[in-house]
This record gives sequence, structure tokens and C-alpha cells, in this order.
Amino acid sequence: MRLQHHPLVFRDLVVFVAQLQCTLLDTYAVLQYIEILYPLLNNNLPSRPMPANPNWMGCFTNNTLVCDGLYFAGVPVWLVRREEFIPPTMNIVQPVRLTYPDDIVKAVYTENGVAKPFPAIYRGPCGALRHFHIRRTYEGNLTEEPEPTPSISFSSQLSSSSGKQPMQKQTRTARERVAAGPSRGGEARWEEPDLPEIPKSHGLFASAWRMLDKNLQRTTSPHIDPGYRFPKPTLFANVASPQRKKTYLLNWLAAWPLWISQVDVRPPSKFPSPQMWRDFLNTISISTEQPSSTYSAASKSAVRDILGDDIVHLAQGLAGAPEAITWHGMEVQVASLSDPSLQFMRSLLWELYELNFRYELLALDRVLAAHLWTSDESRITRQTLLYSIFPGESGLVMWSEPLPQGPQQLGLCASNMQVALPFLNNFRELLSAWPGAPPRSHTPAELDGQGNALAYEYFSLACQFYVQTAFIYLGRQPSLPRLFIFV
Repeated sequence: MRLQHHPLVFRDLVVFVAQLQCTLLDTYAVLQYIEILYPLLNNNLPSRPMPANPNWMGCFTNNTLVCDGLYFAGVPVWLVRREEFIPPTMNIVQPVRLTYPDDIVKAVYTENGVAKPFPAIYRGPCGALRHFHIRRTYEGNLTEEPEPTPSISFSSQLSSSSGKQPMQKQTRTARERVAAGPSRGGEARWEEPDLPEIPKSHGLFASAWRMLDKNLQRTTSPHIDPGYRFPKPTLFANVASPQRKKTYLLNWLAAWPLWISQVDVRPPSKFPSPQMWRDFLNTISISTEQPSSTYSAASKSAVRDILGDDIVHLAQGLAGAPEAITWHGMEVQVASLSDPSLQFMRSLLWELYELNFRYELLALDRVLAAHLWTSDESRITRQTLLYSIFPGESGLVMWSEPLPQGPQQLGLCASNMQVALPFLNNFRELLSAWPGAPPRSHTPAELDGQGNALAYEYFSLACQFYVQTAFIYLGRQPSLPRLFIFV
């Protein structure tokens, strides 16, 4: 593994390695307790203390009975008592100061000479409660929180400086429409370009989208951020200049693993619009010069606030670009990105469609089935169900998974219903908890061995309900899965 392509910053790696070490120590301690201590403590202890086991760090306790039992079982044990509770009859050989091994890191974590201490995860008395709390999963701190930037009034500044007509401040929806291309009437405005690079739509999802009433007045007030979790795939297809395409692809491949991990571990409160993603792919300068007050500069500043400096610093275009960059275990030559192979582009765009679909599904479920995300236990159950909709073992994160190697790894998009059925039933089960779910979504689909017409009917019903609900709550065309094309 090349650490420069790892999706975590080094500060996170330090914590995750430490967490792994703690977990291994816990596992070792439990096994030793079951194999050695449990039989001794639950039977008659020897009349004389057993020799202390040098492989054990030992333990602390404030209970004298526990201390006696562990002492006779050969466990190094410290009885913690306040001075006023030490009886005068207790023999004290020698007062000592608590020490620790020299190789234990005691200094505050620093980066480039700047102290960046890790947050305290527990404050309170020692014991089982502390042990429970410090075993919770570290959520990471992939980027620094952006400083709030003062709002800029474009109309007043441009009017005073240039004397031109003040520019109307556009809503986010209006900006997205501009980014999507020229306005077209009716169904045409929802159509994506028919280009060989863009993977073909999944038939049932595409049919559900065609049949949908696309009247935007049906959409709700935005419960879910309409921004795109990942770049809209058509941004890479609608690039006329080979040099521009090379810059787009290089910037995305450079930032790809870290951004996927950030969305999974610590997502921002809002996501970029297509135009914002275009600005990012076209390279956002990391210059420290005084920022401009133009609309374009302010838009790029907003992108930087959303994505974070770590992501923007990774995507600096062709300046200082390496000769090759790794993507899904493949070494991609940067020089080839101006005219990439058709299979590479199809695979990359397929992944973007898939990522957007997966994380939009997660966002929708957290709103529409919010009651199932409240407690730790229900959240884990719901998360497990969500992950089971997709093949692989990395949950929603795809950077560590290889590209599909055969039809059996296509999940919902498998052409063989026998392969797709388990994923379909998990998808159906997830949707059944959403408001307005059709009654048939509560019953699993089954194969009939005679064309499986009923299973396809269940699948079609699930696709129609999902597409309709996603459109209403996102206020735009939802990202839908595409077919992966094998060489």
C-alpha cells in the first residue's frame, strides 16, 4: 500500500493504529481471563499466591476482596485507596511514585511544530464506565473546520466598482440549472448526453424515471441537501478540450480516496452543486493573495469551505503532477488522461454514478426512517441493512474495493435475477420503512423458476417508489445506478 494514496491523513492513522492496538490488547486479555483466571476465581484459590505472570500488565482496583482474589491468582494488582482510608495496621514497605515505561508517547501530537492534541473522549471516574467509553469508534478529523466567511454582497460591490447593472444573486437551484447546460423544455432538460463514455442506464430504474411526473411543484421544501456528494459524471463527458479533460481527471483521481473517506466518516453539512464541482475539477488556486470579490472567486471560496483545504491542496492540476497515479490498484499514466481509454472512462463514470446513488440512498434513509437511526443498536442494524444492498465488504466506501470482475459482483444491476434477488430483497426491506411505501414492499420477492415475472414486478415497484421519493425530497433528478461494462 502506498500511504500517499491512503484516504486518511497521518493524524488519523495514528489514532486508528492505536485503536487497533487497544482492541488487540482487550482481546488478548479476555482470552487469558477465560483460559487462566476464570477457572481459578470460580474454584478454590490456592492457599499461597501464585507467581505473577510477567506477560500481564496487571490491573487497578479499589475493592479489597477483588484485590485479594487477583493477588492469589497471580495477577499484578494495585489496590487504589485514599490516604485517609489506609488503616494504621497496614504494612507499607516503601512509598513510591507511579511511573510508566520510557517508550510510551507522552507528548502532545504535533504537525510541523504545531500542537494538534486529540480530543478527550471521556472525563469521569475510572472503571468499567471509562473502559466502555474509550472503546467507541474514533470518527476521525479529516479536515479542519473552515472559518466562517463573511457574506459578500456581489450586487453592491460590482455596482460601485464598475458602474454596471447590479447582478442578481442567484439561488442554488438556478446555479445548478445553469451548470447543467442550456435550458430545454419538457422532458429534454432531464436527458443526459448519449455518449459512449457514459454507462447505460439500468432498465428498471430508467423506466421508473421516464414514467415519473417531473413537476417540480411536487417537491418538498428541501429536507435533504440537493448538492452532489461526488462530481456529477457528465462533467467529465462534457469537456471539449483534451487538456481540460486531463486536468479534471487528474484532480479527481488525486482527491478521490480522501474525499470518499471524508464523506463516509465526517460528511460536510452541505455538498457542492455541479458548478462548484466544475470549479474544483478545473483547479482552485491555493494562493494566499488577497481574495477577489468577483462572483467566480466567491464561488471558488465557497467550494473550498465545503471541501476543505486538504482536498483542494491535493487537486492542483498539472503543476507538479506525478507521472502516474493509482486508481483501484491500477497505475494510470497521467499523460494518458488527455485521451483516456473508453473502458477507463466508463469504469470511472460508473463508479461516480454508483457512489452518488449509494450516499443519496443513505441521506434519504436517515431522513425518512429517522426513528431507526436514534440509538446505537438501531443505527448499527440499519447501517448493516443498507450495506447489504451492495456487493463487497466495504460498506458504501468503494476506494478499497476492486472494480467488478464478473456479473456475480454487480448486485442490484446483475442481469441474472438469481444473483440480484438477495440485494433486491434488502433494498425492498430498507424502503419498506419509508412513509408511503407500497404494501407489497413488506413481502420478500421469490424466484418462481418460470421467468421470475413476480420478482421483476417487485423490483420495478421498488424502483418506481425510490425514484419518486428521491425526486420529491432532493428536488432534482436522483443519481441512479448504471450498468458496468466488462471488457
